[in-house]
Amino acid sequence: MGIAKQYNKRLHSEIGAYAAWLPMANQFELGDFGLISQGFFQRLGNIREFGVQVTGREGKPVELDYRSDGTRVVSVAGGVEVDMLPAAPIAARLRIEFRDREAYYLKASRSTVEEIPNLHEVAAKLANAPGWRKKYRVVWTTITGHDCIIATSTASSASLVLGGQADALLQVGVGAIGADVQVVSEEDVGIRVVGQTGVVGLKLFKLKVWSSDAKFLPAEDQPEGQLLDKDPAPDDDV
Repeated sequence: MGIAKQYNKRLHSEIGAYAAWLPMANQFELGDFGLISQGFFQRLGNIREFGVQVTGREGKPVELDYRSDGTRVVSVAGGVEVDMLPAAPIAARLRIEFRDREAYYLKASRSTVEEIPNLHEVAAKLANAPGWRKKYRVVWTTITGHDCIIATSTASSASLVLGGQADALLQVGVGAIGADVQVVSEEDVGIRVVGQTGVVGLKLFKLKVWSSDAKFLPAEDQPEGQLLDKDPAPDDDV
């Protein structure tokens, strides 16, 4: 299993979300529709194209702190490994070590979650929208990571080293990245994100009932669970 699929599988098992791939290098938003290909959501457009408008509301934040087995963070002060960095303005380093090839590390200071509140209404409109296809999936939740550190390895024994004052690096332990924290070195690192904010996870829904010729109209009191699936199987659509 490749690194991208491992990362995706972990996010889905922990928070029920698909990885927004590539991390940060995307512009996903609520109402985007598309298909799952090779395990990942591939955007085709937005449901605005079908005359369906959406508004978002704030959802419950999730913790973003995951790493592959065998991945560890080592603290170094005065050239010596320490259990905890001192809260003092002295030179120090944090070394993220990857034991295995195709490993990952993800940590964010916090997350913000935005979701579509009226899924039943949106799904009912899509069920009757000319041209809508049953296999389309729709982004109903976006999960944004703030001040993220995301790194992947391309070989065993890879490493990413961050340097700065010990008191600033202490904040990295809770996910906060100060301006004085810098990348000192890296070895066999693939993806490297340090201190950026962006969408890292997506929740998708898929219609259970549908009519391509707009002759089907779901009843207003039809249970949401009969109309849509808020966490469809992650099998590829194409």
